Amino acid sequence: MKNLMSCLLLCLATCFTNGYVNAQPQSPIIVGYILNFNMSDPGDVTYLRAPDIINLFHLYPTETGEWQVTPNIVEKHNRLREIVRPEQEIFVVVGGGGFPSTPTHLMGNDPVLREAYADALVKFAHEQNFDGIDMDWETNWGASPVQRVPHDGYVDLMTRIRNKMNALPANTHLKKLSCALDGNQPESRELAAAVAHLVDIFNVMVYDAYGTQEEGYPHAPMRMFTAALENFAAAGVPKNKIMGGVPFYGSDRSVRPARGGNYRRLYNDALEAGTPLTPSMDSFNGVAFNGVDKIREKTEYIIKNGFGGLQIWELTHDIPYDNEMSLLRTMRKAIDEAK
Repeated sequence: MKNLMSCLLLCLATCFTNGYVNAQPQSPIIVGYILNFNMSDPGDVTYLRAPDIINLFHLYPTETGEWQVTPNIVEKHNRLREIVRPEQEIFVVVGGGGFPSTPTHLMGNDPVLREAYADALVKFAHEQNFDGIDMDWETNWGASPVQRVPHDGYVDLMTRIRNKMNALPANTHLKKLSCALDGNQPESRELAAAVAHLVDIFNVMVYDAYGTQEEGYPHAPMRMFTAALENFAAAGVPKNKIMGGVPFYGSDRSVRPARGGNYRRLYNDALEAGTPLTPSMDSFNGVAFNGVDKIREKTEYIIKNGFGGLQIWELTHDIPYDNEMSLLRTMRKAIDEAK
C-alpha cells in the first residue's frame, strides 16, 4: 500500500504543471500578427477567430526613444475583442522591422529610457486589458548603419518588463510575454536562450530567407525552417515555447530590386491569368511563396516534433478563410485533425 501511494503521488507530481493537468502533450497554437486591420470595414472576419493569439501592431518609441501610444491602437483592440472568441488572446506588439518610425535602439541603449519605457508599457497593456506583450525585436533595416541594441540591454529590458508584469494584481489579463527574433541569426538564438526563463513564447521568424539560385530561390524552404527551430532548441530554448514563423507573402529574388506580393494578391493574379494556384505550387510568375502543401508540411513538422506552434506574418495577407486554398485554414485544419 505504501508503494502504491508513492507511485500515485509521483504520478500526480509529474502530471500537474503550471496549475493544469498536462498528461497529454499540449496541442500546438497559432500566433498571427495583424498590421492592417480595418476597424470601419473589416469585411469577412472569420479568419480572426482561427488563431489562438493575435499580435496587434504596434507601439514603438518616439524619435528620441521615449514612450508613445500609436493612434487607434486602443480602438483596434476593442474592436478585435468584439470579434474574437472569448478564449482567444490579444497581445500588443512593441517595435517592428522595416519602419522608419521604429527607433527601438534609442530606448534600448539607454537604461533610463528602458526603465521608463518598460514602466509605461506594462501600465498601458494592463489598463487596456491586453493578454500579453510581444517584443518584435527589430529596427529600421533601411538605416545605415543599422542600429542594434547590445545583448545586455535586451536582457535588461525584458527583465524589467517581466518583473513589472509579475508585480501586477493577480486578476490582471496581462500574463504573457513573447518576443519575435530572426530565426537565421546566431545572435538571436543567444538572446532567446538568455531570456528563456522570462519569456513565454518565442516567435522565430523564418522568412525573408531564400534558397539557392539552383533551387530557384524558394522562400523559407523546409531545410531552413527545421534548422532554425532545431537551432533555437539546441541553444536552450524549450521546444514548447518555440513558434515556427511562416510567411503569407512571397518574393522574387532573381531580380534586383526584388519584387513580390502577399499570398492574396498572388492567388488573385493567378486566377486572372487563367492559371489558378494549386496546393503544390510554391511560386507564381517568378515569385516564391509558401503554398498550401508547404504550410501543411511545416504544421505537421511542428506537431510531430513537439514545438509550441506556428507564427504568421501576416493575417490579412491570406485569402478568405472559407476557401480551401486559405493558408490559415490549412494550418488550423492540420492542427485540429491531429488532436
